[in-house]
Amino acid sequence: MFITCPNCKELVKKGVGECPLCKYSITAEDIMKAEQEDKEKSELFIQEKMEEYGRREKTQLRISIIFLVLFVAIIPLSFLFPHPLVAFFFMEITVIAALFIVVYVKKCNECPYCNRWLPATRSFARTDFCPRCGGRLR
Repeated sequence: MFITCPNCKELVKKGVGECPLCKYSITAEDIMKAEQEDKEKSELFIQEKMEEYGRREKTQLRISIIFLVLFVAIIPLSFLFPHPLVAFFFMEITVIAALFIVVYVKKCNECPYCNRWLPATRSFARTDFCPRCGGRLR
C-alpha cells in the first residue's frame, strides 16, 4: 500500500520510514491518517454506486409501467379501428416500444462497478453483491 507524503505529496510505500524525495520522516500518525482517508474515499465510492444502482432500478420500473399502460391502451384501440393497416400500425408501435424496453432494461441491469450484465437470477434473488466482480449492489 502507498501513502502520500504530507510534505511533498509524493507516493511512498507504507513501510518506508522516510520520503525518498524530501526525506520527511513518516510517522505512524501519518500512516493512520492516510488509511482513514482511503477508507472514507472507499465508503463514499460504494455509497455513490449504490445510489446509482437504485436510480437505475427506479427508472426501469417507471419505463416498465409506461410500456404496460401503452400495451393495455393499444389493445382496445385495435378493436375500435378494425382496418388491417391501423391494427398493423398499433402492433408496430407495441413491438418498437418492447424493443426499447428490452434494451433499456439490459442497461439498467448492469453492475455499476464492472458494467457487465447481471444474471437473470439477480432480479429475483436480490443478492447484495455482483457475482462477477463482488461489488456491493445494495
